[in-house]
Amino acid sequence: MRTATILFTLCLAGPLLVGGEAAAPIAATGVDAGLCVVVGAKPVQDLIGLTNGGRMLVDCLVPDRAAADALRAEVAKAGQTGLITVKHQPTAQPLPYVSTTV
Repeated sequence: MRTATILFTLCLAGPLLVGGEAAAPIAATGVDAGLCVVVGAKPVQDLIGLTNGGRMLVDCLVPDRAAADALRAEVAKAGQTGLITVKHQPTAQPLPYVSTTV
């Protein structure tokens, strides 16, 4: 559980960059499979990088509904539905997980 929390924290730490930089949280933690939660919209290529070739599920929480819908369409166009989930998550609400998930 501690490693999942670390990976979650690293995903929140700052913007992910294109060009393999999306794998930095995975390399830094040693966690290469499981769930990665990203808060805020990121480029679809960064989200794909976080899937680690299908070993990591990526849950992207986006505060703006229109941005979430647009990003969800990009994920579908890239054929990554299932590995990457994009959800509208208003910033004033708690994260949509039980306390033992993340």
